[in-house]
Amino acid sequence: MPPRAEVLASIAANVRSARQERGWSQAELAERAELELRQLQRIEAADIDFGVTKLVAIADAFGIPADALLLAQRLPNPVKGRPRRRPKPAPPKA
Repeated sequence: MPPRAEVLASIAANVRSARQERGWSQAELAERAELELRQLQRIEAADIDFGVTKLVAIADAFGIPADALLLAQRLPNPVKGRPRRRPKPAPPKA
């Protein structure tokens, strides 16, 4: 992986991890960081090269220093395909 891609992957993993630790949805983080939801989704997928302003906005939303998002970390391997359907709940018994 080229160095730039490694940095973006680390940022993506750190953003996702920090968001999930707080129990926030992507939409909630996007709102707190004043980003478009699609931008945040692409950042978390390491699909976008973005500026330091967005990095600082995300860090501020978390209340952490921006350099914490640069620490080396890996994204988990993506699960391919559609999510499995949840079973329908059983009807209430009368």
